[in-house]
Amino acid sequence: MTIDIIRAIASLKPGAEYTVKGIGSDEVITWHDSKQTQPTTSEINAEITRLQALEDYQKPRREQYPDIGD
Repeated sequence: MTIDIIRAIASLKPGAEYTVKGIGSDEVITWHDSKQTQPTTSEINAEITRLQALEDYQKPRREQYPDIGD
């Protein structure tokens, strides 16, 4: 799974209200949340990098071990 801007913002600012329009480098964030401040582009990019590294580590491990169920 590729980590996108929406997952990064959700990780940085859980429950925040915002919209994202556009695709790729043309994405525009409109911040609607008055309780949390909008993360900077640098913060979002750093979070994308962090989450992608975590996903890249965890994905092969998930595939190696079967689901144990409930």
